Formats: sequence, structure tokens, C-alpha cells
Amino acid sequence: MRTSPLLVMLSFFLVGCFELPAPPPPRDAAPDAPLDAAEPLRVSVVVLDARGDTRPMDAIPRVPRIVIDASATLGGEPDPLVLVEQMEVEPLREDLESAPLRSDTLAHVVPCERETRGATIELRPIAPLAPGATLHLGIASWARDASGRRLGAVFVQTMHVDESETGGARVVSTWPPEGASAVSAELPLAAMRFDGAVSGITEGVWIEGPGGERVPGDARAARCEEIGWDGAHCAVIVPARALAPGALHALRTDDRLLDATGASVPATRAAFETGREPDLDPPEWLATACAIDERSNDAGCVLADDERIVLRLRGSEPVRVRLVTSERVITAVAPRGEVELTIDDLGPSASIHATLDAIDLAGTIMRTELDLATTEPLAPISIVEVRADPWSVEPRQEYVEISNLGAVTIDLAGFSLSDAPDSMGDVIAGPVRIAPGARALIVAEGFDPDDRGDGDRDVAIPAGVALIRVDRSLASGGLSNSGEPLFLRDPDGRRVSAAPAEPAPRAGVCTVRVSDDPRTGARGSFDYDAGGGCTPGR
Repeated sequence: MRTSPLLVMLSFFLVGCFELPAPPPPRDAAPDAPLDAAEPLRVSVVVLDARGDTRPMDAIPRVPRIVIDASATLGGEPDPLVLVEQMEVEPLREDLESAPLRSDTLAHVVPCERETRGATIELRPIAPLAPGATLHLGIASWARDASGRRLGAVFVQTMHVDESETGGARVVSTWPPEGASAVSAELPLAAMRFDGAVSGITEGVWIEGPGGERVPGDARAARCEEIGWDGAHCAVIVPARALAPGALHALRTDDRLLDATGASVPATRAAFETGREPDLDPPEWLATACAIDERSNDAGCVLADDERIVLRLRGSEPVRVRLVTSERVITAVAPRGEVELTIDDLGPSASIHATLDAIDLAGTIMRTELDLATTEPLAPISIVEVRADPWSVEPRQEYVEISNLGAVTIDLAGFSLSDAPDSMGDVIAGPVRIAPGARALIVAEGFDPDDRGDGDRDVAIPAGVALIRVDRSLASGGLSNSGEPLFLRDPDGRRVSAAPAEPAPRAGVCTVRVSDDPRTGARGSFDYDAGGGCTPGR
């Protein structure tokens, strides 16, 4: 059983300084008594950037130096000092009250380098932090000083990474992809993509040969579109000679590669292996199983609605892809050969011709000519909220909320909800009419709108919200708490909306559409409800 921490008064200063007073111990106090109130423990936390400048707690850099100064050397078993990312503060405070830390907390720990100088500890995250990330520095209640006296209370300092931070770049993609095999020894170019601005590319980026030597060649900054990546910061390396056949090579960076703040970019070694024979064969598009609302063509599968066309392709090897229409050029990199290309803002009943190029590691191009078209206007119905993990009975109390975004009433008879690309799933029996701007919940046959679970922890379903009952459970035996995709189709089997496989963070929390696109089910189109719950009918 966990015990509550001592009730203490915390006095925070600008940089996170605080004191922990404790009652004076008796003369024969045990070694694990709280620290003496005559000399209360003082801790200050300062965050520095690569230049050594102090940064505010709500705008720390991506590559921070977190300096903890204490009036006594802190220790303890297990380690009482922890830095976590993207974790709520109250569960962390609770977990820091008694050892050991739970696995849920350990999963959020940020790996750091640590330097200890007496009572001063400096933490440096091994990898740059994500812009906008929230971190908590915690000192557990079992922390002890050199005499073995315990801290007896929890300290947490919250920090936020500056969303506009330009420093802290790291390598996020390479070409050839890390782990690639049978790479052409006549490699025409290699490339790296960074998530921030860098300098020192000429000296700090190169191809390493099988003996650890630097392969002669030129490295330069490049537009990422040259390779096929999104982003603004890339490097291209052009070897001056052929690579050794049948040998291990690597794309390398070292501390001469600097980010925008002058800090060294974390060293990278992305290994790949060359083939023993020349790569003379062009890449191929492999046969792909299409969903019931997709159509096959010479390259792969095509999903069309009244605004966009999505090509889903599978190549026989890593490829760089370029799709050219009369109005646009779309590029992508497929490190495993699999890629999706989206042509949007087309409007209904639009026909286009496109040229699709696949470029392999040897620079060989395979070209495919495609004729594509969007559908006539589809029903403006969208999946807007998903409750996969209610506090009440599962799967009976799960729901999928839909909304009519159009200007006329729509009859949903014959529409279907599925969690599989090859199945129509639950078909709605009609007539079921949904008015303009109205919302409705697709639910199981036994759904009880008044059942809010123990302690009424589920959000109440407003009385005016329509319920569309479909079966004993939604989708295939209910909605998975770990996340599964959802597809809403019209009576002709055309996909009108979708939701991605987004896991519920905990019971009672819904995932909601955050994308302006009402049809897409792409990753990132849904997020957790901002209020930490659900909003049925609103």
C-alpha cells in the first residue's frame, strides 16, 4: 500500500527553487528520519541551452542542460531522480511517493546522460526533445542525503519545450534506408534528412567504407524535394567512386555537424550493405490486395472520393517515387517499397492523367502511365468521435459518433460501419434520417444511454442525441482499446469517412477528429478529447 507524502509547504522561485521543512527529529532519530528542519533541503532547477544561457521553464531548448543544485547530496535506491515526457503530473507524483516506479512511468522516462559534481547533478537528454513536448523532473520521496536521512516528500518541476525552437536537429531519415541490403555498388547518391537546420555538412556528413574509411565524395546541403522527402533540411552525398561490392557501409555524421544553436547533432551511423552483383533490373509494382472500396490499376490500389485520389502502392525494393500531373508534382520515399500518394483538392467527377516514376537505389526508373478519376458527390457524413473504452460494460457501451456536415437531411439506410478493409461490417437498417448539422451515435443493440458505469464516470448521453443500433457489438466483436481503423461506407460501398487506429489512453476518454478533412482516416486525423473525456452530441 502506498503512503501519503509528508504535508509540506513548497516555496518555488523563478527557476524552480524550493525548501522542504520537516519537524525536528528526536535526539535519537533513526537514520531514515526526514531531513533536519534546522537545515531544510533546498533544491533549484535551472535549464541552460547549448550556449550556456538560462531558459525559462515554459520554453526550454530541444537540447537542454538541466542543472539540479541541492544543499545536500541526493541518493537512494532505486534512483530517486527521473525525467519523464508526455505524462500527466498527478500519476507521476503518486508514483514518486514509494519505490519502485511503475512500468507505466518507466515507459515515459527520457534517456539522459548524467554528470554529478557534489550536490549538483546535470542531465542532458541523449536525443533532442520534440518541439512543444511537456516534461516533468521528479525527485522521489525515498531520496536520501549522505547521512542516509530520507527526503520524505515529492518534488516535481514541469518544463515545456519551445515550439519555435530551431536547435536540436537530428537525423530522421536516410537514403539508402538503414538496414538496406543488396544496395547498388554504383550508388548514384546518398542522402540524410534532418528535423532542423544544420551546418557543417561538408565535413560532418559522409559515407563510411567497410574498413571504417571515409569514401571519397562530395556532401552538400540540398532541398529535401530532390530526394522525395517533406521538410526543409537535407544533405546529399555523391560518391566519387563505386562502393565496395558485397560489403557493409554506413552513412555517418560526427560532432562537426552542428544545429542552429551551435550544439553538435547526435552522431549517426546508418548501416547498409552493398550487393555482390550489379543491380540492373528496374523496380516493379507488386500485386496488392485492395479494400472493397478501392479499385486496382497497373500500379496498385486507388481510393477515390469526391475530393481526392489516394494511390496505395507496394514496390519490389526501396524506391523514391515521383507522381506528375498537369498541375502538380508529388514525391515520396518508400524505404520498404510501400507508399501512399494523395492527390487532393480535385472536386467531384474530375479526371486526370498522371505519370508515376519509381526510382531504385541504383537510379533505375520504372515509369507507369495512369488515368484516374474522383467520384460524383458523396454524402457529407463524417466520423467525429469514437468511444472504444467506456467505464461501463464493454463492448455494449461503446459508440461511434457521426455528423451530417451538409445542408440537407440524409437517410443512412444501407450505410455500413466496419473495422476491416475487406468487409462491409455492420449495415444500418433504414430508414434512419439525420438532419443537417445533427449528430448521432452508432451503438450496439443493447446500448443503454443511462448506464454511466460505477460512480457515473462515463459522460451522460444527452436526451436529444439519436442512437443508431446495429448489432450485438460494433465492428468485429467490439472496438479495440488498443486502436483499430474504422470505415464508414455508403450503400454503394464507397468510403465516405474513416478513423485511424488510435488507442484510448484510459477508460472514459474518446478520440475525436482534429483534421479539417471530414473523410480522412489518416494517422494524426484524430486525437484525444481535449477535456480528457467524451462529448457525445456536442
